[in-house]
Amino acid sequence: MSQREARMAQDDIEEAYSLRRSRMTNAAIAERMGLSKDQVYRAIKKRRL
Repeated sequence: MSQREARMAQDDIEEAYSLRRSRMTNAAIAERMGLSKDQVYRAIKKRRL
């Protein structure tokens, strides 16, 4: 696993969070950003804390 996959960049976290707030599903965000649904879920969870 590459470093990018292991730890998302702060702007990826912000982008995922803003897309989620615009009512996109985690699956749609993952597809759009080229990430897994799990990575999107963790990014959104991180941003909310």
